[in-house]
Amino acid sequence: MRINPIYTIPLITPILQLWYRSLRFKQIGYDQVASYRNKEKGRVVLFALWHDELFAPLYVHRNQDVLILVSESRDGEFIGRILKRFGYGIIRGSSTRGGVKALKQILKKIKERPQDLAITIDGPTGPRHEVKEGIIYISWKLKIPIVPVRTKIFFKKEFSRSWDRFQLPLPGSKCEIIYDEPYMISSPKMNSHILKKEMRKLKLKMDSLISKQKKRL
Repeated sequence: MRINPIYTIPLITPILQLWYRSLRFKQIGYDQVASYRNKEKGRVVLFALWHDELFAPLYVHRNQDVLILVSESRDGEFIGRILKRFGYGIIRGSSTRGGVKALKQILKKIKERPQDLAITIDGPTGPRHEVKEGIIYISWKLKIPIVPVRTKIFFKKEFSRSWDRFQLPLPGSKCEIIYDEPYMISSPKMNSHILKKEMRKLKLKMDSLISKQKKRL
């Protein structure tokens, strides 16, 4: 008999917590993000992450009242329940399927109470490291700045058969979470041309974060 993965969550959660506690985290460039974030003044941010680099930032930003956009799939239900145990708010939907529904939920929640958002910008099914349009529209509509985020893992297992080649830090590994400064989409209007332009801009920012870090070393 096949066991529903949902029933394994009470076992998986403490294992994840032990795994996370073995890792060494370093946030690079976060000061410029922290100085902007101020929920009392309505200043929240939209974290942009690649799907394969999600593991480390999820722990660093646990219990910070961050909303995460999670797929409406069965896997999304499983992941969402785990994220709730780490203090995240969950919005079901994606940048494609369920996108309109998700946007309405986000609009409602942000109007009720300012909250930071986090989106895997190439999820939930790829292509890998290609920006989808959802984050651009959400940032523009809500007037929330985007914060590009990258992760460098020094010792890891890469799942080469998965679409995103997910990166899992090995116990004891150092993990660097690298942040770019928050930036707004300044265009007063949105159309397909501007959307594609902003998607390319975000892609360049994501790619340049790692190269900038290499130059600092």
